[in-house]
Amino acid sequence: MVIDHDDTFLGVINSKDLTGRKVLSIAQQRNQARSNLTVEDLMTRKADLHAMPSAMVQLAKIGDVLGTLKDLGHQHVLLVDNEGVLRGMSSASDIARDLHIPVNILQKAHYFKDIFPIIHEYLEMTA
Repeated sequence: MVIDHDDTFLGVINSKDLTGRKVLSIAQQRNQARSNLTVEDLMTRKADLHAMPSAMVQLAKIGDVLGTLKDLGHQHVLLVDNEGVLRGMSSASDIARDLHIPVNILQKAHYFKDIFPIIHEYLEMTA
């Protein structure tokens, strides 16, 4: 989780964001060296994440949470209380690690601008 100096939640970043095609793509788009990119450049912003009521997740089965992540095309889902206050986060990688199972979440384009990075990531996976 990425927070600012006031402990305000800004977004999330994972190892794939730091080592994958996304780094090269953003560096090329901005005509910058990879070493000059910041966490803010690479993270998934709070506004781009989905949230679920934490009470609903507590009653859900792991397969339901994974199904939701796959349907959304996201690696993470935020957990919020009844007032919308952030209480935690579930991630596909945490579930995979805890259960010792492979989990592949295919990223989905929600906006036209999201299509090109997804195509590049897919081509890298199949090459």
